[in-house]
Amino acid sequence: LDGDPANGDEASMLRTCRLQLRERLDQCRIVALFLDNAHQFQDATLRSIIQNFLVGSAEDPEGTLLQLILAGRPEIRTKISRAAATSVRCRKPVVCELQPLNSGEVAAFIEKSLKGNRRPPGIFDERAIKRIALYANGNPGMVNSICEKAWQLAGASTDASIPADLVEAAASELDLRLVAPPFRVGGAGALHALAIRHAAPHREPDARG
Repeated sequence: LDGDPANGDEASMLRTCRLQLRERLDQCRIVALFLDNAHQFQDATLRSIIQNFLVGSAEDPEGTLLQLILAGRPEIRTKISRAAATSVRCRKPVVCELQPLNSGEVAAFIEKSLKGNRRPPGIFDERAIKRIALYANGNPGMVNSICEKAWQLAGASTDASIPADLVEAAASELDLRLVAPPFRVGGAGALHALAIRHAAPHREPDARG
C-alpha cells in the first residue's frame, strides 16, 4: 500500500490505508496480511489490528477489507480471544492446526532444509535423524536449531556424515531433554494458523495485491 508514515498522524494514516484497501477490493483485488509468530505479539498489538481492520468503520462498514492470517503456537487461540473480546462485531476466525512432525516427516524436513541451505544431502545418518526427532518432539523450528548446532560442532564445512553423538552434543548445548514418541499426541510442535476472513462473494486474488 502507498503512503508516507512521516506525513500525518496515526488516525489519518489508518484512514488512508482503509481507503486504499477499499479501492483494491472494488477492483476485485484481495489484500491479505500474514503475520508469523503471532503468539509473541502483545495483546495490545493484536487488539489494535482487530479494531482498526477487522471491525466496521466509515470506510469499511462490514469489516471486510483485509484478510488476516496469524500463524503461531497454540496459545494464539487465547490471545485472539482476549483481543477480540473488546468488539462484538469482530469476524469469527477460521482455525487450522498443524500437528507436530512424525519421525518419518522429520527426515524429509531435514533433507529439504539442507537443500534449501545449499548443504550436502544425507549428511545426517539414520541414527542422528532419529535422535533429532526425539529431541525436537516434532517441532520444525527445533529440528532446524539442532541441525544447525550439530553442523557448527562438525566444523560447518564437512561433507562427512554427522553422527548421533554430535546430535547429542548439540542437544546438550541447547539444553534439550529427550521426549518419548509418539509426537502427534500433545507434542510441543503443534502450530496454529488463524484466518480471519469475511463471507463476501468469491473474488480471485490478484498477485499484484
